[in-house]
Amino acid sequence: LAAAAGAARLQVRRKPRISVFAIGDELVAPGRAPAPAQIFDSAGFGAAALAEAWGALAKRRPLLSDDPDRITSAVGDAIEHSDAIVMIGGASVGLHDHARGALQALGFDGRFTSVAVKPGKPTWFGYCRDRPVLGLPGNPASALVCARLFLCPLIEGMLGRNGQDPLMTHTAFVAESIHGGGGREEYLRAAVTQRRNGLLCLKQAGDQDSSLTSSLAASNALIQRPAHARAAAAGDAVAFLYWLRRDAGA
Repeated sequence: LAAAAGAARLQVRRKPRISVFAIGDELVAPGRAPAPAQIFDSAGFGAAALAEAWGALAKRRPLLSDDPDRITSAVGDAIEHSDAIVMIGGASVGLHDHARGALQALGFDGRFTSVAVKPGKPTWFGYCRDRPVLGLPGNPASALVCARLFLCPLIEGMLGRNGQDPLMTHTAFVAESIHGGGGREEYLRAAVTQRRNGLLCLKQAGDQDSSLTSSLAASNALIQRPAHARAAAAGDAVAFLYWLRRDAGA
């Protein structure tokens, strides 16, 4: 097309390189036998896949234990070959949550340490050696929801697009009632379908517990519920986001 239009030169941007770290003694890589109290890492795979779907080159780094020195060393090695860092887990209120503290030796400049979003309150963000660093909660659903809300706009901006576009909502009718909202903005995993009359319809994708992945697999959208939202009855119109760019399919 460029040649047909007579263009000899094009302005392009390379895909941003995103390094994805999953942190926690409780994590084990798929294919290995978990010890008691261990779970398979799924959030790292999900965040990397979502980043790729939005136009980045994502590299999953080896799992990290809850060891501050190992976290500092691994991120320090990766950051010179990355345009942004994603760290999953290690940043709640537990005794072994060391992610942010481990970055201080690398000159970490934190910008926020939590968000008024459900699920995903422990999400944090800052800069390390001029690279953006996004910290996501360890629970898989929380991690993926907040990756959609914060990582995807970051990638859009790095690609030279409008970083606000990924947060533009659509409207659909809900098939079932939705409870009233609490003090945080809430995002519910949902499936959106088009009815014969052309109207879009949303249905919650099962249990919304932040530790469950089944609702992620069954969803292609996120219902957006403002803080203190009133309950929605079946047939009410609500706002939602697609998981993927509309030009990439939903």
